[in-house]
Amino acid sequence: MNDKQRRRVERLMRSRDLATAQGGFTRASVGGTALAAITARIEEINNLAAERSTTLRAAQQSTGNRGDARNALRARLFAIIDTAETAALDFPEFKDKFRRPSTNLNDQNLLGTARSILAEATPHAARFIEYDMPEDFLNVFGATIADFEQAINQQNASKSGSSAANLAIDAALDAAELDLERLDTALRNKHAANAGILAAWKSASRLHSAPRKLKSPAPPPTEQTSAAASGRPEPKAEAESEAGD
Repeated sequence: MNDKQRRRVERLMRSRDLATAQGGFTRASVGGTALAAITARIEEINNLAAERSTTLRAAQQSTGNRGDARNALRARLFAIIDTAETAALDFPEFKDKFRRPSTNLNDQNLLGTARSILAEATPHAARFIEYDMPEDFLNVFGATIADFEQAINQQNASKSGSSAANLAIDAALDAAELDLERLDTALRNKHAANAGILAAWKSASRLHSAPRKLKSPAPPPTEQTSAAASGRPEPKAEAESEAGD
């Protein structure tokens, strides 16, 4: 959960605990029903938060897998292109057939280029093998393309799962806070004559503000900045003083 979500959950938990200890609501009352709903929502939110943590870890892992798969694909792609450029010295039909792409291709363009090179190289597999490419180089290259595409899909799925869980947490919090409004009215009505409980409830049901970021301390003034601030002339350099002497 992010910081705002965490603070909202903590308010729900404080409110639940105080209302459970001091409320005295029956199950059939609005207060009792709202309290039960808040309790269920807190459990739901905690489960969603655990799910989101799992998908975030999966996204981090898939990011690493995607990077490894990208590097592997680029290495095999440029090995084929390098071989084709050398073969063009002996076989003119190879000249400009396997053009070297930009080194900063995005992933989708890298996939498209790799598929295109695979299609171009397939009819000339024997010629590549003459230049000591492995006999299964096309199969390995095709599998490397598939691995990279799968890594992209896995990362996208993990990110989508994390976003969905985050939206679900916000929705559950919104619903729980509607029940908190119901519980607030019920508790204030039930304990209108008990200032202690009302004060405790006001504190428990308040949404705490985010902690303020501490400002970095200002650097200590130097001799020059102190002189400038006071209006005094800056001291002359030692070397100038010695020269004057």
